[in-house]
Amino acid sequence: MQQIRMLAKDNAYLSIKERVISGELAPDQVLTEDFLTNLLKISRTPLREGIQRLEFEEFIYRQPNGRFRVSSISKEHAIEVYQMRGLMEGFIVRNATIKATSEDIKQLESIIEKTRLSVLNNDPESIVVYGNEFHNLLYKISDLQTPTKFLSMLNDHSLRYRMLISKTGVWYPNTVEEHQTVVDYMKQRNFEAAEMTIKLHIEKSLNSLLKKFDQIKIQKKD
Repeated sequence: MQQIRMLAKDNAYLSIKERVISGELAPDQVLTEDFLTNLLKISRTPLREGIQRLEFEEFIYRQPNGRFRVSSISKEHAIEVYQMRGLMEGFIVRNATIKATSEDIKQLESIIEKTRLSVLNNDPESIVVYGNEFHNLLYKISDLQTPTKFLSMLNDHSLRYRMLISKTGVWYPNTVEEHQTVVDYMKQRNFEAAEMTIKLHIEKSLNSLLKKFDQIKIQKKD
């Protein structure tokens, strides 16, 4: 019974977070327990536990009247998230470069190829998905548990911005080339160049996002 409850709580957390990241649950949208229990087909107790976790991770917030809303988006928040990502991901990539095996490199290049095809097919959302997969694999290769936990949460917030901005079209076409450059330096075990390249990649990605930020169309559902 306890295991079933844990699964229900985790499912509530993941299902709501996925909908927030994808934009299905829009920024500032009001969230009621009735709405969420009907949406997820789940009881209130595991729902509340999942909501607590999402509130801690700042994907939703509680208003003074006790009602919940999906967290807002802003240029200021995007800058904060991306700048923190740049600092931490540089450290991650430095370690991943030292530890990467030939099989790790093959997996990274396989993801890059999928991203390349998505660019050719003009599929912005797939580009974002594969880009996220690439970064997550770098975290795994680094084998650094503590920074990876924190960075994974940051990257989920970053992914939310990328998914929303992808609805405006292909917003950052240089992903493939820059990811490949990182991998090329990893092959050479040039951890300093790999670290510098990933930091620059994240900075350029942020700048591109900010240029298109005002094109994000949000349908608020109150």
